[in-house]
Amino acid sequence: SAQILAVDFYISRTLTKTQQAQAVAATSEQFNDKRVWHVQPDYVGVTVDGVIKKLPGYYLCCGLAGMGAGFPVQQGFTNIGVAGISDLYNSNYYFSRTDLNAMAEKGTLLFVQATQKGIPYVRHELTTDISVLEYREVLVVKNWDFLSYYYHDKLSPFIGSWNITPDTMNIIRQTIVASSELLITKKLPKIGPPLLGYTINSIAQDANNKDNLNVNLQIQVVYPLNYLNLYLVI
Repeated sequence: SAQILAVDFYISRTLTKTQQAQAVAATSEQFNDKRVWHVQPDYVGVTVDGVIKKLPGYYLCCGLAGMGAGFPVQQGFTNIGVAGISDLYNSNYYFSRTDLNAMAEKGTLLFVQATQKGIPYVRHELTTDISVLEYREVLVVKNWDFLSYYYHDKLSPFIGSWNITPDTMNIIRQTIVASSELLITKKLPKIGPPLLGYTINSIAQDANNKDNLNVNLQIQVVYPLNYLNLYLVI
């Protein structure tokens, strides 16, 4: 009879800081999903009973989750500090700016510090899908998702208990208008409302699936002010 032996092993490699940054960037690139945030650094300092303990970096993910729940949906995270984290390891006082840029260019959401032991903040709110602005900015993605759920909740009462008639389509149009106008009034200083504008392009019964009502709603949402270009002309 054959005997199977369990063997435990690990592979250890010594990487330069640049190689470490390249490995992090490669992981972000592999995810390539607008709803996946690859958060770095890998270790943080958290104060427990008055003593800073070195803990895994996923505590930063918890901080981001709290920010998402506590801030208005149209609030971006870039340059926003996270509460509960006392220090960072392997961040901007470890990697060079070039290394940080290399990770960010592939969709790594980095926390950094203005000063050592200072409050950690988001360097740039990036998802792992950097293909277009609408996918790579956390602000736009979460605002977009919020609007999807918002309109779903407003329109779901019509499903099943209503029939497709001209009156139904008119009431649905009125519901969309009222719901959209309400969001436009939810304006806050510096960040504006979750919805800037909208246009109902069409509301029509599907030509093939007669029990489907298709609503084409074009929306305008806020974008983060990531760059401010000032041109002095003489």
